[in-house]
Amino acid sequence: MTKMSELRQDPITGEWVIMATERGRRPTDFSKTVRVETEELIDSNCPFCPGNESRTSPEIDAIRPDNVPANAAPWDIRVVPNRFAALAIDAPQIDPVSFGYFIQQSGYGYHEVVIESPIHNRNLADCSEEEINLVVDMWRRRFVAIGQDSRIGSICIFRLSGTEVGVSLSHPHSQIMGLPIIYNKLQTITDNCQRFNQDNHTCPVCAMFTRELDLAQRVVCSNNYYLAIVPFASKYPFQIRIIPNAHRSSFGQIQKMSEIEMFSSILKECLERLAKLLDNPGYRFCIYSRLPNEDICFHWFAEIQPHLTRNSLDTLFGFEVNPVSPEMAAATFQELS
Repeated sequence: MTKMSELRQDPITGEWVIMATERGRRPTDFSKTVRVETEELIDSNCPFCPGNESRTSPEIDAIRPDNVPANAAPWDIRVVPNRFAALAIDAPQIDPVSFGYFIQQSGYGYHEVVIESPIHNRNLADCSEEEINLVVDMWRRRFVAIGQDSRIGSICIFRLSGTEVGVSLSHPHSQIMGLPIIYNKLQTITDNCQRFNQDNHTCPVCAMFTRELDLAQRVVCSNNYYLAIVPFASKYPFQIRIIPNAHRSSFGQIQKMSEIEMFSSILKECLERLAKLLDNPGYRFCIYSRLPNEDICFHWFAEIQPHLTRNSLDTLFGFEVNPVSPEMAAATFQELS
């Protein structure tokens, strides 16, 4: 019997996706990324490696032994301004200005790099849970610090892995941006969450957490605080969404270290399974969250989006064609447990 394509709508984002399941693609059907691996722990040419601290802008925050001065080795994590920043805190912060139908605003904001490890060739999936704890806690620290600026409208935490998604430096790092606006995707998700709440008198993320846990069809893994699933309307093959069980609008509202540790644990497990299943694919990781002081109908969550297909329809029309059913993807992930 021929498999039929279908359209699915994501209850959380409101986005429609075409599930072209008649293609029935398995992990081995995707082309593997050709990577140039290095066994060097330190690369003398890498500005993020220990000993090259002078090649970055002065650090904003860091974790290192107490007796070591700032901007010097050894260290565990450093946060520095992005030298090719998309936004700048020294830009004039002015209100949007209209010129007829056109609106513009200054490029005020934050653009920081979190150098996640002193080891040049370390993948985040290969780090220990204790090492990832430091990274996640630093994300939270910077998120809260940037959120104290009343001129900031939203904060992005994201991580790109692989040259195919635009990474220019292989040293493990993530980025944080504080924008003077609410970026488009966050506004879309917020609007959809509020519509869902009005229609169903509940948060869509809370509803999906309970529903997916009960069905167990698309679950990748879980722990006491978080659930990792392949979303019902996945935009990308083997996409993973990590949902916290506590209803909070902001990642910055996490208070317990145990929640940081459990987030690190499930993130590591998801990245390990993704690397094993798809031979270390390129991916995008992001956290969708409102600001720390916001208390609105929103439930923060994180996503890992593997880069396995190139879909021109998304660029043209704003929707994706996914050749892998979420149920098959989740079942394949579960086989690795």
